[in-house]
Amino acid sequence: ITAPGGGDIRYTLDGTTPTATSTLYAGPINIAATTAVRAACFSAAPGVPSSFIETNTYFIGVTHTVAVFSMVGDDMETLLNGNGGIEPVSSLEYFGPNGGVLRAEAVGTSDEHGQDSWAYDQRGFDYVVRDQFGYNDAVHYPIFRTKDRDSYQRLIIKACAGDNYEFGPGQPAHIRDPYVQALSQVGELKVDERSYEACVVYVNGQYWGVYDVREKVDDNDFTEYYYGQDEYDIQMIKTWGGTWSEYGGAQAQTDWASLLNYINTNN
Repeated sequence: ITAPGGGDIRYTLDGTTPTATSTLYAGPINIAATTAVRAACFSAAPGVPSSFIETNTYFIGVTHTVAVFSMVGDDMETLLNGNGGIEPVSSLEYFGPNGGVLRAEAVGTSDEHGQDSWAYDQRGFDYVVRDQFGYNDAVHYPIFRTKDRDSYQRLIIKACAGDNYEFGPGQPAHIRDPYVQALSQVGELKVDERSYEACVVYVNGQYWGVYDVREKVDDNDFTEYYYGQDEYDIQMIKTWGGTWSEYGGAQAQTDWASLLNYINTNN
């Protein structure tokens, strides 16, 4: 690891943020198992901020036939162990299958995604690239084979807990939901689907399981890309247990209530 500007290089191997007290880099690091290496440079001069953090995951003796997402950050494990009230800053590395070629990377925040899936040990999350952090403005790669879109600020990393088919004693399936949405796309039904690809997730260098990566449709980047309408052009209403305005403000909810009242009071 080099620091052309000088200063001390400090690094971690457990996914945590390097600090001025982290291990001092003095020579090549021996990596014998899959590990996320994070490094930053610290100046001895007072008032000089630390450098950006460089994060790289090295896969040792591991191959996967699907894409791989490596999530690295101080509180990613805390979030995915069931603490949904936090939004940890995390690095995302996106690798291709069969060889782990790095396709894209970004820095952003993660937050809880899913309802029923959070009752299980494997939990889903939303990922939002935050360009204000200064690393990247999006994941730049055509992730979904059914779409030509090649830039994503928001992605769903979905835990396939089940699809609640029959909402009772039926047999929920992991694959049914992505299958019918992909079928809608290849059948050219011209509706909005959550585009799907299978993936594997690592968290701070640890294997975390098989997931879906899905396109986020309740997002102004989605509507702007496909319809030329961003959050200032439309009102987005969402419902799950209650109904609220995703964007469009109080006027959106007022307009929705008026429309709903009209529907309910007219033939």
